[in-house]
Amino acid sequence: MSFRLTISAPMPWLVSIAGAFLGKKSARVAAMAYILPRTLRFTKEGRNFTIALILIGLAAINTGNNLLYLITAALMSLIIVSGLLSESTLRRLTVEREMPKHIYKDTEAPAALHVGNGKKKLASFSFTVNEMQSAGISSAAQYVLKLQPFAKLTLYTPFVFKKRGYAELTGFELSTRFPFGLFRKGRAIVSPGRVLVYPSVNVNVSDDIRIFSESGTSGVSRKGRGFEIYGLRDYAVGDDSRHIHWKASARALKLMTREYEKEAEKKALITFNNFRDSNDAFESAVDRAASSAYRMIRLGYRVSLKTLTFETPYGFGTEHLHTILSKLALIEPVATKGAATVAISGAGN
Repeated sequence: MSFRLTISAPMPWLVSIAGAFLGKKSARVAAMAYILPRTLRFTKEGRNFTIALILIGLAAINTGNNLLYLITAALMSLIIVSGLLSESTLRRLTVEREMPKHIYKDTEAPAALHVGNGKKKLASFSFTVNEMQSAGISSAAQYVLKLQPFAKLTLYTPFVFKKRGYAELTGFELSTRFPFGLFRKGRAIVSPGRVLVYPSVNVNVSDDIRIFSESGTSGVSRKGRGFEIYGLRDYAVGDDSRHIHWKASARALKLMTREYEKEAEKKALITFNNFRDSNDAFESAVDRAASSAYRMIRLGYRVSLKTLTFETPYGFGTEHLHTILSKLALIEPVATKGAATVAISGAGN
């Protein structure tokens, strides 16, 4: 059972009427509609307490017993004190959200919640902080036992996003059962935010990588930095002395240095045919493309992503991976129907 305090929850039509009469003050009235509202829910103990209070009050009225009137007044005073102290706990609390820079679908993203108490003299006791629940977004509530006046506290909570692309965050819910646990009072803090969620990179693409590896890649033997010897030449000033070939130098009666073959550059082309398939099949293909790029870059390959709508240049490293994942996070199917497929192939140097 839950209800909202009438004095602190102006209805939309009431705000509109007040705005029409107050003119410039209407913005302030509308703002109060977001600042003042509180939610109030009975706990199990609070429900039993209220029922007992009503029964004792009815008995006092029917019998006229002064002792029952005193008991009723004492119980009602507990409700009043509970309301005042719970309001003091929630008042002037602030929450700021700090999300990680890179977020992946279906993977916990540890976020930092900075909670502050703006009251000058009063501490806040026993309250919870939780992100407002939205479709496809979940997070764990965090509990604070005590927050001193003008103090700040950082809480770490995992977020899980079920959809790729941009996710909209709305704000926070603060709630407390302080001091007697009779009611759960809540307060909403509007704090909009927007984060980009990458596709999942946890898809098993071992078979695709194995097939790609078995197909083989060819390199061109040419002078450069590598491990295989390309040839010998006369030693020149500035050459690394560690590359001197002493046996050849003894035979030629002059210093000879090794030259090495340039190591073949490893490249992988990930082709994603983003045809308009069923939603589940398309999203699975997006995750497979992202996982393939993640694995190939981790294996040291220069990777390019080619789709029906765009193609990225070859690149390597974390920054290039995030570029690919950002594009996959926002990719949409083309108008043509077909099977959404992903394949890994080699590329010439």
